[in-house]
Amino acid sequence: MIKLTDNNSRELNAHQKATFIAMLLWNGNELTTAGIARLTGTTWDGADFMMQMISGVAPIVKVDGKWKWLE
Repeated sequence: MIKLTDNNSRELNAHQKATFIAMLLWNGNELTTAGIARLTGTTWDGADFMMQMISGVAPIVKVDGKWKWLE
């Protein structure tokens, strides 16, 4: 699993985390909100808010509990 932070690097800011998740979705990955929270080091609520904001400007939807990029 990809980690966005480790002990040897700086933590990514919110914009970088959102871009990373959008790129994963654009590449065909489907992610749950809980999975996004784990990847980004946020809470479930924080991950859900981020996804709501991203989906307002990108073709990203939540289907059957998973976020995905619409083709």
